[in-house]
Amino acid sequence: MKTKRKHSKVTFKPYQMDQLMLLPPSLDELIPEDHPVRVVSAVVDRIDMKRLVKAYKGGGTSSYIPR
Repeated sequence: MKTKRKHSKVTFKPYQMDQLMLLPPSLDELIPEDHPVRVVSAVVDRIDMKRLVKAYKGGGTSSYIPR
């Protein structure tokens, strides 16, 4: 009898705010410097994601990072 092997490694798709695109050249150019979403982004970047990442099961295709 075969047993299914579970993958335990969590893999996320890369995400970068300054990632280059064809048009516009960067996501940073889409968002005004004084837009509230920049504050939200800064707060989320400071959140400890260890417990959330632990909840992810490995295997399958990679996911986007929860941030």
